[in-house]
Amino acid sequence: MENKFSVHKFGSNWTTRKRNKIQAKNKLAYATFQGALKTTLLIGQIFGLVPVAGVLDGNVKNINLGHVDSQPVQEWRIFKIQARRPKPKGSQTGMHRRCCDENLTQQAVYDYGVTTLKSALYLPNSVFMAFVSFMCFYRTLVTDGTMEASTFVIFYLSCAVTSTVYLYVANKWPELVRHIAATEDLDPITDTSLKFKCNVTCAVILITALIEHVLSLIAAFVKSLSCHPDEPWHRAFVESSYPFIFNYIPYSVTLGVIIQVIHFQSTFVWSYSDLFVICVSYYLTSRLDQINVRLRAAQGKVGSFVCVTLLSVQYLLDPFWRVTREDYSRAARLVRTVDAVIGGIVLICFFNNLFFICLQLFHILE
Repeated sequence: MENKFSVHKFGSNWTTRKRNKIQAKNKLAYATFQGALKTTLLIGQIFGLVPVAGVLDGNVKNINLGHVDSQPVQEWRIFKIQARRPKPKGSQTGMHRRCCDENLTQQAVYDYGVTTLKSALYLPNSVFMAFVSFMCFYRTLVTDGTMEASTFVIFYLSCAVTSTVYLYVANKWPELVRHIAATEDLDPITDTSLKFKCNVTCAVILITALIEHVLSLIAAFVKSLSCHPDEPWHRAFVESSYPFIFNYIPYSVTLGVIIQVIHFQSTFVWSYSDLFVICVSYYLTSRLDQINVRLRAAQGKVGSFVCVTLLSVQYLLDPFWRVTREDYSRAARLVRTVDAVIGGIVLICFFNNLFFICLQLFHILE
């Protein structure tokens, strides 16, 4: 039987090792890409990002966009029709088999519905973010057009673009995870602290971002009450915080709640993008560090390896360097593959961080 990882679709020069054919359990604990980013992806899906099914599943084959082909659905409908007919005696075995098939099909349809609902959150979020960006841009054109006014345009526009880019990432994510799983099958990650680092980083960044967001809301709330003491507190807060909306659109409680939800969603997308890139970088760095650890272990410990002596100089034999070269080639190919999928998010994160750092320097020097 042909090894399914011998020629991978990402490249025909895929190097392989002999796999364990006796299915012996490994005594060492290995880290996986899916396990390390499980919490990060789950938090992103709570806010409608990366809408893929099977994130909590340990089997990468179950990670998909939730699409269900027509054949299981048709079989499910056929079973529903047959279930209404009287069954002869002795058909319990077939009935049990059909019930199992029905449960599997219902689970697939359920996953499809949940994932479709997650995907449906993208459209209103992106549309509302684009609308807010347009209103900010319009106010910038009709007013003085200062740096402070353009900040809202950059913020909401970048969040709208980032939400759209996550659709591309979700489309490529199942293929990427399977490619990484093939690499892990050939060269497992021994850094068992990878999941802990990702979870701690996730908690620190999101808690810090939440504290910053709450403090900014408190400052805006106090400022709105001092500027508009005669108006209701919720109207004064919304109108003073989002003048680019309510200077042209009449105020309503429903619109104010929607704008607040969009602002919170935009703030989360802005912080989550950095978190997502950091956690993926943890995994890639751990894979490259693992190769460096092997090279450092070989240095000065020739007795642990097969070597030859030539002119009083000891050299490691070809098998060691061949395996090391294969590991490095897999790691380099993996970095290029990941960059092709999340490169847009990395670029947007770099642009946002650079812009807001320059903005803070501008306010300091001003």
